[in-house]
Parts: sequence; structure tokens; C-alpha cells
Amino acid sequence: MNRRWLFADQLGPHFLDQADQPVLLVESRRAFARRPVHRRRAHLVLSALRHRAAELGDQALLVQADTYREGRAKAGGELTVCAPTSWAARRLAEALPGVTVLPARGFGTGEQEFADWAAGRGRRRLVLEDFYRDARQRLGILMDGPENERGPAGGRWNFDADNREPPPADGLRLKSRPAVTEDEVDAHVRRDLDAWQRSGDVRLTGEDGPREFPVTRAEALAALRAFVRDRLPAFGPQQDAMLAADPEMAHSLLSPALNLGLLDPVECAQRPKPPTAPARRRWPARKASSAS
Repeated sequence: MNRRWLFADQLGPHFLDQADQPVLLVESRRAFARRPVHRRRAHLVLSALRHRAAELGDQALLVQADTYREGRAKAGGELTVCAPTSWAARRLAEALPGVTVLPARGFGTGEQEFADWAAGRGRRRLVLEDFYRDARQRLGILMDGPENERGPAGGRWNFDADNREPPPADGLRLKSRPAVTEDEVDAHVRRDLDAWQRSGDVRLTGEDGPREFPVTRAEALAALRAFVRDRLPAFGPQQDAMLAADPEMAHSLLSPALNLGLLDPVECAQRPKPPTAPARRRWPARKASSAS
């Protein structure tokens, strides 16, 4: 079985063909040096990469190199890689000897599926709303009724007009999302970032601070479960509202885990709903800021 090269946004189990497949992880210094990087973002990516290597143990080869090309050379042997999510990384992977680029993973729709859908539109418009409806039907997400008569859950495709209520004056008062606990890997990452910054190799912006988001599959699943259980029932009416004292409202804050590949988007959409949901709270209309 060929070793699977995982980029830092491909860290979930769905990027492997088998649970025991050998893995290559490359920590490229130059990837962080191309442009200024926010300190906490750099910490999150490095921590996730190193945590994945630690989880896999002898199954993984973690190469710390100046460039991805150098890291690939150090690994040797034949490699496979799921198509990277940037054109630059994909072109590099396709150009390197001994690397087979596979179809992308971590999306609800494959590239060929999207190309077929777009080609089938003919002269009709290409807009997200139409694609969204097609994907829901294809994946069976938020659909009701028998197989040959399925329609959108709730009888409508779009509830945006109902989801623009102002925030309650006293906030949503929801349970806080689960905190993440830093460990020795995070401490090592912080020391390395300090050294990189002192040497001038990497330009870091922003302030350092505690890690706030998941970097492991276990942490990501815990965050998903907590959102579905504690916050999803309140998501909807005020989803576009903002309060200065409540930076989270009822949002999931799962984007970092999805962007690291720790969660699969279809997995999140198909997560079982909580057994009961509180009645929707209605609030008198008043002027409020909204997120675009």
C-alpha cells in the first residue's frame, strides 16, 4: 500500500483508504513564510499537523523541511495524495515524481459531479441557490417524503426571510461550547513560533493566546456533538444577528475543524438532530446590526 501524503487540511480519517495506511506529513517552513500569518492561525495548523502525527505514531512520517518538495524527497518511495485544495499545491503534487494525485475528498460534491451539473444547466444561470437544491436532493439532506416524491423539509427550500430577527436584548444565554485543553504539543508549537519570529524567518501578526479550536478528530467530534445538542436548536431566527457581548450566538464555530479536514461536511449535515428543540423565542422588532 502506497504511503498517503496528507496536507494540513486533510487530517481526518476519511483521507485514508485504510485505517493502517502509512502516512507522510510535511511541515514546510516556507509555507508559513510566503506572507504574514496570524499567530493563532499558524499555531492551529502546526498543532493539528503535529497532533495527527502523534496519534498515528509509527504509522506516520513527519518531515520538517524548508519546502514541500524537499519534504517529499526526504520521504522517498511512491506516494498518493488526495487532490490538494490550492492550485499551487496541486500543480506541485502533479509535477513531483512518484506522486499519484487522486480525486479530492472532504467535499459533499466531487469535481466531476459539479462539472456535470454545470454542463447540464445549458444557458441557465449558475447560482449557489440552484446548486444547493441539487446537492440536497442528491445527498438526501433536509429532504422529506418517499424516495420518488421527496421534497424539501418544512415544505420550502429557503427560510432566509424567517431568519433575520434581531437578537434578544439579554442574549441567547446558551451553554458555552466545550473548551479545548492545550498539551505539550501546543507548548512546543508556541516555542517554535517564538523562535521563527525572533529569527525573522516567518512574519507573524496578531497576538498570541490560548488555542480556541479543535486540532484532533476527538476534539472536533466533541465540538460537533455539543453544537447539535446545545446550540443548533436556537440557530435560525437570529442567525445573522450580532451582539457586541456575544461573539458566538448560536453558531457552531466548526469552520476551523472543517478546514483542517477533521470533520467531513456531509457528516456534519447528517448528524442526528437533538431529540427535542425548545420553542422558538420571538422578540419585538428593533434595529439591529446584521452580518452580510
